[in-house]
Formats: sequence, structure tokens, C-alpha cells
Amino acid sequence: MIAQGALSGVVGASDYTIAAYNVFRAPGNYASGDRAGRENIANLFLSLGLRAGGAVVEPSLELRHWLQSVYPPGTADGASRSQSSRLATLGLRSRIGVGVLTLYPSVGYTPVGSLAVTDENGRPAQADLRGFKGQISIRLAQ
Repeated sequence: MIAQGALSGVVGASDYTIAAYNVFRAPGNYASGDRAGRENIANLFLSLGLRAGGAVVEPSLELRHWLQSVYPPGTADGASRSQSSRLATLGLRSRIGVGVLTLYPSVGYTPVGSLAVTDENGRPAQADLRGFKGQISIRLAQ
């Protein structure tokens, strides 16, 4: 089940966006036949578009949480355990008009994040999720 919503508008001379989604997957089985526990991914995105000259600069914050119920591999019965992954990403995007094109260069940095994994002995562990990302999108307006 997927639920999502977004709210955007103008406050003063700035644009804002508040967006959220939640993805829920009920328990079932993988294609391999192994049991799959339920999962829930929740995401919140906030941005504020600030006008600077002829461009718009948009700082943003994105928060995500992934909750999983997992079973030991290859088991037909037994209790599941919960594991949780999370991240927070700070971003900066610009919107620049160039003729009939709109360019959206963006960068982001995830200073806080962890991914639920298992170690070499099969015990629950956390892996760091930190780093940079960059992207450019181009929109053709007609």
C-alpha cells in the first residue's frame, strides 16, 4: 500500500514544498520461497525556493525511515526480528531558465544514515550511510 501527499505554494517571495510518502508491504514470500516479513518506508521532504537574481535556489531536507521484519534465511517457521534503517539528507537545488529549457542542477549530502545489515556471523549490525550525490535534470518547455 502506498500513501503520498504533497503541499506546495508561495509564502512571501519564496516557494515551498512539503512532500511525504509511506510504503507498506505486507508479509509474504520471495520468489525463492523464503518468507518475507512486512516492511514500511516513510519519507518526508521539505524545501524552500529562494529567488536569487534570475535563478531560484532551493535548500532542502529529506528524512527517511525503513522498518523491516526479517526472518532467518531458509527457515519455514520461527519468529521474525525487527531492523531499522534511516537517513537524513541535506540538499541544494537550483532552477535556471535557458531559452526553452529549464535546468535543475542539484547536490546533496547525507551526514546521518544507517542501513540495517547482518555481519559475517549473521548477527544484526548497522552500516553507515553517508556521502554526497549530484544530479542535473533538464526540462523542455513548449
